[in-house]
Amino acid sequence: MANCKAILRQWCSELISVVLPHSSQPESANLEEIGESSAVVLMDRAVRAGTRIALKCRTKMLYGIVASYTIDEHLGFFVEILLDAGNLWSPQWFAPEHLLPPLQEKPPKAITSGAA
Repeated sequence: MANCKAILRQWCSELISVVLPHSSQPESANLEEIGESSAVVLMDRAVRAGTRIALKCRTKMLYGIVASYTIDEHLGFFVEILLDAGNLWSPQWFAPEHLLPPLQEKPPKAITSGAA
C-alpha cells in the first residue's frame, strides 16, 4: 500500500484574490478550506493542474501549485492548491473571518445490550 498522508483542512469562508500567471488582474474567489499545506478555493473558472498560483488573503500571500479542480454545476470550480513548502499556513499567520474549528474524531460509543 502506498504511503498516504491525510490532508487535514479546516472549513472556512473568506473572499480573497487569486493571482494567476500571465493575468493582468487578480480574480475574486472564496477560500473554502485551509490547512497547513493546502487550500481549496471556489472560483468562476477552472485552473489547470500544475499552474502556479498566489492567494492574497488580506495583506498576506500564500503561494502554491494547483493540484486539481472539481466542478459543481451550481457553484463553480473548487480548486485544490498545494502550498509551497516554505509558505505553509497557520492560524496565527492569517485566520479567515469564518473559520470552523478542526473536526475531532470521537471514539465509537460502546453499545451494551439490555440485561436478560
